[in-house]
Amino acid sequence: MKNLALAMALVLCLLVATVSAAEFSNSLPICGDGLCDVGEDTENCCLDCGCPVSGQECSANSEYPNGLCHVCGDGVQDPVENGTNCCVDAGCPAGLECDPSINIPYGKCEPPPAPEFPIVATAPVIASIALVFAYGATKRKS
Repeated sequence: MKNLALAMALVLCLLVATVSAAEFSNSLPICGDGLCDVGEDTENCCLDCGCPVSGQECSANSEYPNGLCHVCGDGVQDPVENGTNCCVDAGCPAGLECDPSINIPYGKCEPPPAPEFPIVATAPVIASIALVFAYGATKRKS
């Protein structure tokens, strides 16, 4: 009987400890859940609490998983800015150019525009070259 009471007391202690641990883990703030909880603020979790200055926005990456407030378009590449979310500050990968007129104020990385060669100007050049070769061919025959 004494062993049964001891076993039940042990089970009860384990149950209480498990419930207490679950309640404790549920009470910790979780950055990124959409709620600005106690313990979270604009410095340590702008994803939930927003940014303190008008015009700033919060972006996250692997270095700043809870977000970092920044201003795209201020001429300074912040640690969370890249060619995808702010090419006007961060630039674009090789072979692409930032077009600030797309997705204002962030810009968008696009392939550079193809060079324009007017067909009208090209046709006379080709015809002139053909005439020079034709004239040279007739000169050699005479």
